[in-house]
Amino acid sequence: MSAWFVVAVAAIAAALADLVIEGLANHGVFGRHRFTDGSNAVNGPVAVLGAIFLLRILYLRVRRALHAGDGVRGPSGPALRELTLAQIAVRIGAIFVVQIVALWVMETVEQYAVFGHGFGGTVWLGGPAAVSLGMHAAVCVVTAFSARFILRALEPRALRLLRAMLAQIGTVGDDSRPHFRAGLAPVIVLPYFVLCRIGVRAPPAAVS
Repeated sequence: MSAWFVVAVAAIAAALADLVIEGLANHGVFGRHRFTDGSNAVNGPVAVLGAIFLLRILYLRVRRALHAGDGVRGPSGPALRELTLAQIAVRIGAIFVVQIVALWVMETVEQYAVFGHGFGGTVWLGGPAAVSLGMHAAVCVVTAFSARFILRALEPRALRLLRAMLAQIGTVGDDSRPHFRAGLAPVIVLPYFVLCRIGVRAPPAAVS
């Protein structure tokens, strides 16, 4: 789980910080020297990719909670223990390293895809090295803790929604509620309920 979180946050932070720093450079904040390639073609796709990784983390956590039959009773519920402030802080260094590597890769790929060649030097940083790295570090921290907040907010809501949907599916057509054995994920039983509730009807026949 931690590897997915590191990559997700690094991708989102790299895209966001690059947009900010390149925007400032393109508006002449750092002077007339060429700091950027003038293109932001890869920022959107990289940010979306990071968001997809975060959704995968949410999916894995919700699935695990359902398999374990473990409810989320509050901000410190069993399914949320891993995303503590201390655990996020410990990963900040790794996230920042992956973020800078991701920045170099995305900018290099962008230059070759858009212009057909690389610009070399420190153009991939999008601005003066010290300013760019400082901006990326700040965005890294903000993005990491924001991602933690988002996951903690969405996970219990996703669990409640899934359980409510499963309960409704299990009671269609009768007054009894489904009883799942301990340790059995309701998502495994979902196809059974769906298939059992589908009515079968023969195709209409033409009568002459």
